Amino acid sequence: MAKLYSYIIFLCNFFKYCFRIKHSGLFFIKSNSSILGCEKIIFGKKFFANRFLRLEAIGDSKDIILKIGDNVALGESVHIGAFNSIEIKDNVLIGSRVLITDHNHGRYSGIHQSSPFEPPVKRQLFSSGPVVIHENVWIGDGVIILPNVEIGFGTIVAANSVVSKSLPPYCIAAGTPCKVIKKFHPETQLWDLVK
Repeated sequence: MAKLYSYIIFLCNFFKYCFRIKHSGLFFIKSNSSILGCEKIIFGKKFFANRFLRLEAIGDSKDIILKIGDNVALGESVHIGAFNSIEIKDNVLIGSRVLITDHNHGRYSGIHQSSPFEPPVKRQLFSSGPVVIHENVWIGDGVIILPNVEIGFGTIVAANSVVSKSLPPYCIAAGTPCKVIKKFHPETQLWDLVK
C-alpha cells in the first residue's frame, strides 16, 4: 500500500511540473522532489535526477535564471538555488548531496551590510555573481559550489569540496577551499600532479 501511495504522489508531482517546465526531450525526476519557479527554468534533452531533488529559481527577474543542458544527470538530494543565474551545460554529472547556489541570505561586504540582529530568514537575498558549469564536468558527492564561480570544460571536482573560486578547464580539483591538484594535457593524454 505504501508503494502505491508513493507512486500516486510521484505521478501527481510529475504532472504538476511536467506541464509547467520547459524541456526539449527525455525528462525524468524521481520521487520526493520539489521545483520552485518552473517558469524560470529550462532543461535540455535527457535530463535525469534522482530522489529528493530541490530546484529553486527565485529571482525577481521574469527571465530564465536556471539553464540545464543536454545529458545532465543528478544524484540524490541535490539542491540548486538560483537567484541571479546558474547555467549547467551539456554532459554534466553531479553526485549526491550537492549544493549549487548563486546567492546568500544577506550582504556581508560593501555598503548596506546585513545586521546580525536581523534573523537570517528575513535578510534580503543577495547574489555576488552567476554560476557556470561547463561541458563534461563531473562534480563528486557532497560538493558545495558558491556564487560567482565558473567551472571549466572537463573538470572533475572531488567529493566534499567547497568551490569558492573559478576552476580552469581540464583539471581535477579538491579540498576546502577547492584547489587544482591535477591537470590534463591533451597532447600527452595524461593527468599530471600540480606542484
